Amino acid sequence: MEVPLTPIAFARRARRLYSEREAVVDGTLRFTYAQFLGRCDRWSSALQALGVQPRDRIAYIAPNTHAHLEAYYAVPQIGAVRICCAVSARGRHRVYMKECQVNGSAEVSKPCFGYPSSASRAQVA
Repeated sequence: MEVPLTPIAFARRARRLYSEREAVVDGTLRFTYAQFLGRCDRWSSALQALGVQPRDRIAYIAPNTHAHLEAYYAVPQIGAVRICCAVSARGRHRVYMKECQVNGSAEVSKPCFGYPSSASRAQVA
């Protein structure tokens, strides 16, 4: 049996085998694999409801929290490309983030980090 060695495949396996084990600890918040991956699924569904399609670029900015980890799984799970923007970015990187309208929420298919708006999705991925 061949299984792709991807974070999404690892997550699906963890849900199947260890669903009730603790997976994420973020301060006082604690999630089992089932809870955590359920949150990722709901976020993926919300992105799809907003019109996100496979290979769309999602710019995301967040501190190192459970929300950042959820983005790590939720975005590629639907075939979109996650572009993590550094919280500590300065200068021209902040200009790119403004162009992307990254303010804590996902923004779809906007130029980000210097990619021209005419760039093909394959070049960005």
